[in-house]
Amino acid sequence: MTCNLFLQDKSSKLNEINALRIQIEKEYLERVKLEDMIIEKMQAQLTLDKASKYTDKLTQKLRERKKELVGKSARTFWTKKNRTAC
Repeated sequence: MTCNLFLQDKSSKLNEINALRIQIEKEYLERVKLEDMIIEKMQAQLTLDKASKYTDKLTQKLRERKKELVGKSARTFWTKKNRTAC
């Protein structure tokens, strides 16, 4: 009789262990999935940040070039106006 109880207890414990193993595997897979999602979002944010910085840099260059061209155009205009006035 004691042997039967022991075998039943052993079987019950093995079932518990298997259930826990399955639960651990599910939670591990969920953790990996969440980590992948976090990494993907971080990479997307990094890409957006780089794109934003690049856009800002190009915009600044365009502003500087426009300012340079406007200044050059104004100097040319005044030079021509002064030549025709004399």
